[in-house]
Amino acid sequence: MYQDTEFIILIKLKKLLSQNPKAKQREIARICAFSLGSTNSVLRSFEKRGWIIINRITSRRTTYKMTDKGIEAINRYITALVLS
Repeated sequence: MYQDTEFIILIKLKKLLSQNPKAKQREIARICAFSLGSTNSVLRSFEKRGWIIINRITSRRTTYKMTDKGIEAINRYITALVLS
């Protein structure tokens, strides 16, 4: 099972991307209170699970997009919290 921390980060990421679709990794790290290295690791983990899409435009420009699978994971997590 996934950890609560991962879902908190995923929820914060969803909110940030809805407000700023061009958010950079440094901004994501700041919002999540993580180092850039930890943020990079978490984002790659989310991409492997299919929760986000990482689009590397150039070596210095990357965009992030929440997938339907990521939104479903958030909804299941919130439902489980409410029902427990």
